[in-house]
Amino acid sequence: MKNGGGPACLRLRVPLTDDERSALSARVLLDDPLYQALRAWIARHYRDRVTPADLGVPISSTKIGAP
Repeated sequence: MKNGGGPACLRLRVPLTDDERSALSARVLLDDPLYQALRAWIARHYRDRVTPADLGVPISSTKIGAP
């Protein structure tokens, strides 16, 4: 993860025992309910298209739901 990680860190596979897996915080591993929640959040907060008129309008971080 040196230099911020990147695509390679997304492919990292870490074998876990059942005890280790149960000790993980909730919503760390992608399962169907989390996947559906993420899709719903993206549908609510991200544009599905950009028109030429949109290019002149600044988008604040609060508009896209960033912290």
